[in-house]
Amino acid sequence: MAGEESGGFAWGRLARDKDGILASCLLAEVVAKTRAPLRARLVELEREHGRSASGRIAVALSERAGRGLAALRSSPPSRVDRARVLGCDEGDGLYMALE
Repeated sequence: MAGEESGGFAWGRLARDKDGILASCLLAEVVAKTRAPLRARLVELEREHGRSASGRIAVALSERAGRGLAALRSSPPSRVDRARVLGCDEGDGLYMALE
């Protein structure tokens, strides 16, 4: 079993972003507990919940969005939703590490 970020999924109780390693571990647990072949379980999950799909779109930075990003960089929030912001990295845009 293997995975990486673009092949992962996000599940609110465990992660705020896609996580391929977590997805792989959970799938391995499903196989271990059900003793069913992974392909059969994936077909069943797809039938029950629909086909999994995700994507990314690159959007040009508008002037207004640029001002908003600059404001976040100069004064990042202390919380995002219910999570405390532990730190920020401005190396490539703005990355906020959450608790």
